[in-house]
Amino acid sequence: MRAHGEFPETLFRSFDKLEYAQQFVSGSIRFGTVLSYKKNEDERRRDATEGTGRFVCEGVQSEVEFCSNVVYALCCHKSLESALKTNYGKYIVEIGDPLYLAEEITRTLRNLNTKHFGGIEGVSIEYTKGEAVSQKPNSYGISRLTYSQKPPCFSDDNEFRFIFIHKEFAGNHIFIPLNKCIKGCVIHDYT
Repeated sequence: MRAHGEFPETLFRSFDKLEYAQQFVSGSIRFGTVLSYKKNEDERRRDATEGTGRFVCEGVQSEVEFCSNVVYALCCHKSLESALKTNYGKYIVEIGDPLYLAEEITRTLRNLNTKHFGGIEGVSIEYTKGEAVSQKPNSYGISRLTYSQKPPCFSDDNEFRFIFIHKEFAGNHIFIPLNKCIKGCVIHDYT
């Protein structure tokens, strides 16, 4: 089990409280189910289409949902500018080595007594939900749309996700305890 996907050199995670940013940097990583964003209390972050993929091929619209497993995500921004623009929190953690973080989370998942599939997948969100495609994606690509695709109206987020798939629902949020500080992380205060 290994981390997979393409990871940028740097990512940014916004927090509205300093204590949450400090918990993150100290290795307490909070993941949420992708479906929890359908009911997010913050209307700016709520996405009623979360957990579905949608595309148009040869004039026919297709919509897909993930099967019985549960997708958990840690959402970040690919640039400081997008983290500041979305205004999701004034404390922004700069993640200096996202691949290292994904590998550390994957190692921890491997040692937990829970059933999950594979390691952390690094996913750059595509803002193409409902748009036309030149050819129908394969079955893996179709299921992946449920956690890698959002409507264009969210494009200011410039989002990147750390994803893992859990066999069953374990709560709307799961904390992954790395039990050590994350190297290469810095907290910036933009108050």
